[in-house]
Amino acid sequence: MLRTAYANLSLGRKIFIPLVVLFLSISLAGTVILGHWVSGSLEDGLRSEVAGVSSMVLRNFQNEEEQLRMKARVVSESEKVRQLVEQGDRTALLQRLMPLKSILQVDWIKVVDMRGATLADLRDHTLSDAILDDGREISEALAGLYLADVVAVRDRPTSLLVGISPIRSLEGSSGAVIVGSLIGDDMLKQMSMGTREYLVAFDHKRTIASTLPGGVEVAWQPLPPDGLPARLTLEGREYLAATAVLGVQGTESGLTIVTLSSTEPLDAARSLLWLRLAVYFLSGALLVVTTGTLVALTISRRLGILVRVTERLAAGDLTARSSLIAHDEVGNLGRAFDGMADQLAERDQKLSSALEELEHRHTELEQTHNQVRRLQGVSATLTANLELEEVLNRLGTAMLEILESGCVWILTVSADGQQLEGRISIARGEANESCLPELFGSTVATVHPISTHGNLLTVVAIKRQPVFLEDVPGLMQDASEAVFGRESAIATPIQVLGVIPLVLDDETIGVVALTKEGIETFTAELQAIAMVFANQSALAIKNAQLYQELKRLGEIDALTEIYNQRAVQQMLWRELQRSRRHNRSLSVMIADVDNFKLFNDTYGHLTGDAVLKQVSRTLSASCRTTDIVGRYGGDEFIVVLPETNGEQAEVVARRFLEGLAAERVAIGGRYDLPIGCSVGLATYPHDGDSQQSLIHAADAAMYFAKHSGGSTVSSASEPDTSQIEQRDIALWSMLDSCVAAVDNKDRYTRRHSEMVTEFAMAVASEMNLPIAIQDQVRVAGALHDVGKIGVPTTILQKPGPLSEDERRVMEQHPLFGAQIIQQMPDLDQVLDGVRYHHERYDGRGYPYGLKGKDIPFIARVLAVADAYSAMVTDRPYRKALPIEQALFELESNAGRQFDPEIVEIFTRWVRRQQGASIKEVSPQTAG
Repeated sequence: MLRTAYANLSLGRKIFIPLVVLFLSISLAGTVILGHWVSGSLEDGLRSEVAGVSSMVLRNFQNEEEQLRMKARVVSESEKVRQLVEQGDRTALLQRLMPLKSILQVDWIKVVDMRGATLADLRDHTLSDAILDDGREISEALAGLYLADVVAVRDRPTSLLVGISPIRSLEGSSGAVIVGSLIGDDMLKQMSMGTREYLVAFDHKRTIASTLPGGVEVAWQPLPPDGLPARLTLEGREYLAATAVLGVQGTESGLTIVTLSSTEPLDAARSLLWLRLAVYFLSGALLVVTTGTLVALTISRRLGILVRVTERLAAGDLTARSSLIAHDEVGNLGRAFDGMADQLAERDQKLSSALEELEHRHTELEQTHNQVRRLQGVSATLTANLELEEVLNRLGTAMLEILESGCVWILTVSADGQQLEGRISIARGEANESCLPELFGSTVATVHPISTHGNLLTVVAIKRQPVFLEDVPGLMQDASEAVFGRESAIATPIQVLGVIPLVLDDETIGVVALTKEGIETFTAELQAIAMVFANQSALAIKNAQLYQELKRLGEIDALTEIYNQRAVQQMLWRELQRSRRHNRSLSVMIADVDNFKLFNDTYGHLTGDAVLKQVSRTLSASCRTTDIVGRYGGDEFIVVLPETNGEQAEVVARRFLEGLAAERVAIGGRYDLPIGCSVGLATYPHDGDSQQSLIHAADAAMYFAKHSGGSTVSSASEPDTSQIEQRDIALWSMLDSCVAAVDNKDRYTRRHSEMVTEFAMAVASEMNLPIAIQDQVRVAGALHDVGKIGVPTTILQKPGPLSEDERRVMEQHPLFGAQIIQQMPDLDQVLDGVRYHHERYDGRGYPYGLKGKDIPFIARVLAVADAYSAMVTDRPYRKALPIEQALFELESNAGRQFDPEIVEIFTRWVRRQQGASIKEVSPQTAG
């Protein structure tokens, strides 16, 4: 409600009311704070005054005590007094003391002998019959002490301030002297030294003297002596009181002095202060209200004029003007309104031309929008393609369309960053595609060294700033060599030229040169679009280059820098398809390094790597650029010879062996070792019509060459290669006899060995191992348990768990098998599989406790196949496990008992086989 009422007020009142309320609030708060501060200061001053007077009075009493003590000592040290005391002559002593009492101006002198008996007691008439409580003081004086104290009068409310001194003789203390002054109103007035404060003296809670009228008759207790002056009310009047206690030699006597100051003057000063502050506040408030009202009325009236002018302007009356001429803020505002009205009239005249300009800009924006939309479409297409040539062609075509170019020439920076290599040149319609390269005195694919002294292309590549030229023929005549790198000018149809750098992350990827048809120029919009397009083009080209590099690295063997087995297999498949389509021959050459194991074992693996690198270099140098050279695995190399018959392949092979014979491998700078290779050849279609059959035939021919003494060439079509097959048959007959001997002792072993062979070959096939290694895996799988010939039948066929001794015997069968296998030729790799297939990956296996990759590869494969076969086969002491449970056991023990990589390959193969079996019997396929 208040907010609504305030909103309905006039502007003047809206200004006036908050200012007045704010001022009055601040003034009132300031007045109250000032009043309290001044009032507190007055009271603090009075408290300080009372505390000061109290301290002064206490010092005066202390001085009086000291004087009394000194007066007592003057009497006690008088030789005459001492003699009279020792003589006990009371009369003479009184005569002696009477003048001293007047001289010393004291109210009481008393002398006692060494037994405490009174010898003389001179008093003022007011104390003539008073009973003085001085026993403690006389005892202390006779004990030899000099002191000052307060002696109370028992029978009346008064006390004396006394000084005490012993009378000393040669024998010790012979008596004592006490002198004292009555503590009365006169003493208090003397101690106050004329101040306006009142003093009240207490002795053991008795009021004994007071300068306050009626102070002795009033029954009240003093405040504690350790506090600051505090308020005290007596008989309806308020005082500020400070208490001090008179102490003697570190103790407290019974005398307490209270200093009182009336608060009536303070209260009067406070009342006068608040009255004056109220008058000042009301006067200021009246002045502010009056002044605020006048200011608000003045501002409100002139602002009303401005409001009316504004309403007219808003209604469209541009002739409205204010009549304000003052030079204050409101006047300035009025003149600003007048200036605004003038500007509005001027701008109204310009609106028509501005609308026409906007329509023109709108048309240009629509064109730019269409270009950007096409640019986005091209960008999406470019990022989806990673083939470099395809990306470059699409870029060139898009630049022709989006940038409305006549010709586009794209160049990329070489891998070493030192040259610009021309890639493609595209022209619109019937234009000459080579017009741009010819402009720079080159062809499409010319290489331009990057240099600051080169032509415009290389300068743009270095500075990474675009250049747009609009008079190419003129520049050709004036600066053909500096701009275009030509020694002489030529006639050219190109009028407008743009050279734009392709930059990505501060790296120059290339440059693009483009022209405009006819005499059109590159507008600012087209230049901006061209730069955006160039940035996206740089990203697309860079991605394609990276893809090409990754693709190349994925096909290259890291050691020899020739194709790896996977790449060669793919290329062989493509070449074989092409040979079938065109009915042309194709040859495959497989080369194996002779005695390669000797190099590794004798001179180390670094020497073996040097041998492989030298063989790959010689092999590549012996082949054509169209031939495919690759490393097949280990120390084997493969070459695919497209459109090459057997005789031509043999020429290549012998050229390779001749070149290899001239090479040597240096060992430590002291030995030069010769290198030899055995080479096998196979030709399509004579020796095989499939990829595997050709490789198998070439591999068999290579083995024949190796067994023929090495460093020679053998072809699969030669009849002598059958000798290897006969030798293999004889070897397998011998091995099968060993397996049969084990089968006679334990029927399970034969079937188990067949299953292990099947499973191990599955792993070898999944890993695309060379044929030679797959053959070794097959033999090792068949013979891995041949050592069980040496294990007693009772242990082999025992239906229950083996005892500890029986287990130790059973764990010897890998060593028994190794002893058998090592007697057979060419089975070194098989021997490792038989001897170590019970080793565990974590080193807890037998017989040697090998660990991890120290276990030979074939043994790690056999370990997985052997365990799986045992788990899925029924035994006398347990039933076979389900396949999934057996796979779970393998995966659970990967990294502990088995090689994790081999477990992953094998379990994937088993599950794939299970899926194939299910599909074969499913209802959909059964129908």
